[in-house]
Amino acid sequence: MFKFLKYFLFISLIGLFILTFVLGGEEDLLLKLAKENEEKYLKNPDKSYISWNIAVDYYTKLYQVYGYTGLREKLIKLHIDGALINSKNLNFFNFHYGYSSKYPIKITVLNLTNYPKFDYYIFDKVLPLFITIYNNGDKNIDLSKAIINLENISNIPEKTLNNEDIFRRVLGDDLVYYPISKVLKSQENFSFILLFTYNSPPKIFRFTYQDVEVNVIFFENIPLIESSSPKA
Repeated sequence: MFKFLKYFLFISLIGLFILTFVLGGEEDLLLKLAKENEEKYLKNPDKSYISWNIAVDYYTKLYQVYGYTGLREKLIKLHIDGALINSKNLNFFNFHYGYSSKYPIKITVLNLTNYPKFDYYIFDKVLPLFITIYNNGDKNIDLSKAIINLENISNIPEKTLNNEDIFRRVLGDDLVYYPISKVLKSQENFSFILLFTYNSPPKIFRFTYQDVEVNVIFFENIPLIESSSPKA
């Protein structure tokens, strides 16, 4: 099932990734295409996950790389919508995106909870994430030296579970060992699953390599953080 999912996601989103590479630093064009795809999504939300992903991807890049902080509320709204639709229709793939302003790396994250294999009881207190790292720069990235963590809405880091025998027996080769033994070459991408403990909803998936940091934000959970914050 996982191999089929990887293949299906690759075919479905190939146009999205090509556009990302072509656009480069054209912020005006990024904004134009994000707005156009947001409008397409809003016309037929349940069947427009490609348009939703393009809009969210480009808005995230504008937010994180170009400092469009005014897009925060829009990203929260779109992610809440995406999570609600995905809860009813698992074929609506609501990816989360992250970029670095220092180096052209892109990371996408999909929550695999409730997907086949992960609706098994041993995953009740586990958060399975399907992650893809795109090295769009001119340097190699040694993933074994990267620091990957997941911070929940209580600001507590979750624990990685990939090396636990109970999960490896179920998922087999679909589960990489962590740290990840892989050198990601220039213009290469790599997909894998990471399992984390689940104590409260996720806030940030953080990838750090040398002086490069990528934060993949779970925007749909930001209202949970703000509602639990003490009032001034």
